[in-house]
Amino acid sequence: AEQLEVLAHAGIINTDLTTLLTYGLDDTGGFKYDEDHEADSLTTAKAIQALFAVDYEDSVETPNLTQSLAINYLINTQSTVPFTSEVVEGLLLWKHQMLGDIEVDDTLDPAVNSLIAAQLVGGSWGNNMLNTALAYHAIKASGGDVTFNEEALDYIESEQSIDGSFENDIYVTAKVIKALSLSGAIQGR
Repeated sequence: AEQLEVLAHAGIINTDLTTLLTYGLDDTGGFKYDEDHEADSLTTAKAIQALFAVDYEDSVETPNLTQSLAINYLINTQSTVPFTSEVVEGLLLWKHQMLGDIEVDDTLDPAVNSLIAAQLVGGSWGNNMLNTALAYHAIKASGGDVTFNEEALDYIESEQSIDGSFENDIYVTAKVIKALSLSGAIQGR
């Protein structure tokens, strides 16, 4: 899913990858990583982001069937901060739209509110840098307000390693930078 999304943003549409991705849809409406796994929220959220990037449509009669099934799956399975953050990122692509009989904002708003409510007074989400970066970015990208914004930025700053990374992990560092890009903190701190 992530490869397909990167290729699409580069202007390269790979129909083989798109077809392969849609074969990952199971009868629950979720996407599975491969044949040996069950569908999960993270894979499903990544899949709908990739399908959006390539303007995927099922058919003329039901162009958003796959996306509707996937969103319905996400509505019914989101439970943790990282999964809810990915769900928000996926749903933002269809903000203010109907997908089948689903009003996307009716799902998006409660997901964002659950992230806002999960923030700790000290600014983090579960004293976890990756969760904090994911939740912060999802809330800000949705137009929501982070309740303890300065505390979140202070938490992030306090956890930065001397070499500039976070948790000595390139993935976590990239997610933090992505979150900070929406905060205005990169220029202001």
